[in-house]
Amino acid sequence: MLPRRDLITVIGDAKVWSLWCIEAGETNVKGHIFVCLLWAHIEALRNGTPKTDTPVLLAKAAKQAEENALPVLQKMIEQSSPQQATNELNKMSLDRTADVFEDWDFMVIDRTFLTPSDLFLTFD
Repeated sequence: MLPRRDLITVIGDAKVWSLWCIEAGETNVKGHIFVCLLWAHIEALRNGTPKTDTPVLLAKAAKQAEENALPVLQKMIEQSSPQQATNELNKMSLDRTADVFEDWDFMVIDRTFLTPSDLFLTFD
């Protein structure tokens, strides 16, 4: 049975898309590494790679995915400065009590559902 080209294309596109997500600010690279491993496994199956060689190919794919993502993450670190982060924190209001407790009325129980006798186990 031949693999469907549209499904293989989806995995290839996901590989590119996951790297774009990292470039856009995503700091979790597990998804990118997983998609790259999936792509490498599919390619190994399509090329008839022996099962004994597949783990080596997967390790190389994971290393390559990490090598592609690491410079992007390092660039993100270089672009952000501690002063910029401090300025963002200073802009935040710490007086959030009105917003936080605004809709908490639904959590208040009007009546206790347990009676004192419910608190003790009785064996008849």
